[in-house]
Amino acid sequence: MPLYSFVCIDCKHKFDELVPVEKRGDVICPKCAGAADRDFKGAFAFISGNKRSSCNGSNCSGCSGCGGNH
Repeated sequence: MPLYSFVCIDCKHKFDELVPVEKRGDVICPKCAGAADRDFKGAFAFISGNKRSSCNGSNCSGCSGCGGNH
């Protein structure tokens, strides 16, 4: 089961949840019980060679993995 990042439409709370692919449209916010959408703007991790790195997609000056290629 994949781990997805979500953001609440109502209260803007960000959270991660393990959700089956077919149920990812049915996720509700654990804080206010509002509807949630997938959060594609959150940080993500990727593997570059044998090195793990994280990239927030907005500031590449301190990034050691992607070299500004997101």
